[in-house]
Amino acid sequence: MLFVLIPKIDPLKANIEKFRKYYDELVVLMIVFLFYLYPLTIFWNMGLRFNMIQPLAPALGILFYYCGVLIGTQKGTGLLE
Repeated sequence: MLFVLIPKIDPLKANIEKFRKYYDELVVLMIVFLFYLYPLTIFWNMGLRFNMIQPLAPALGILFYYCGVLIGTQKGTGLLE
């Protein structure tokens, strides 16, 4: 719900519209990440013990990589200036 609300309450709505495609992809990526995290915590609470860092590291790597791509695409648009 927060991802839907942010563009509506943002005082600089034009900025989000400039990179709307990337914003929507970020929303999908965050939802997928949270759904991936959900079964990991369920398995842990059911007694299956494993090193949580090993399954989380690739997912966090993908998330941080896409955030870097997102920042890189905004540099030339004047959004960060």
